[in-house]
Amino acid sequence: LSNINGKFVVEQTTGYVGIGITDPSQLLHLQSTADTILKIDNITSGTGKSYLLQSTTAGSFVIRDEDASSNRLLIDTSGNATFVGDVNITNSKLQITAAAPEIIFSVPSGGLDSRIYNDGSGNFIIGHGTNSSTPTTAITIDSSRNTTFAGDVTVNGGDIVLGGTGRIQGVDTVSAGTDAANKA
Repeated sequence: LSNINGKFVVEQTTGYVGIGITDPSQLLHLQSTADTILKIDNITSGTGKSYLLQSTTAGSFVIRDEDASSNRLLIDTSGNATFVGDVNITNSKLQITAAAPEIIFSVPSGGLDSRIYNDGSGNFIIGHGTNSSTPTTAITIDSSRNTTFAGDVTVNGGDIVLGGTGRIQGVDTVSAGTDAANKA
């Protein structure tokens, strides 16, 4: 064990290095009562970047782009992750597992947001709101594949095609050019 004032330790048998800890348990083990930060620099001219890996006193984990002065990833104590920039998923899928999972497309200025979610009963819902936990439902597809629209449905330049024994319900009159057999 090499120990320099308890600040820098190299465990001889394992080769583990400790900074701020006298008994490192990993290859590199950092410990502090303040924010603990590991800086990683690439000094290649024109393309090199400087990143920080940080464990904060608030309990969050942060990956920070020091050159841009911006957090690129923040994981809070509840496990919620905040990304800055694009998230690319290649040759795979994004899976969200929760009792009622949702994806929120929010407008930072507090405007109308859009949501896609499963209400936990097998209903797939598209809605919108003003950054609220109870969005207005626009479209619902239930577990039997029945679809409910909360507003008008407009078709521009296309056809509505009914398969099987499908019928249009609630049509009072049949106009010229329509299929009277589809009227329920």
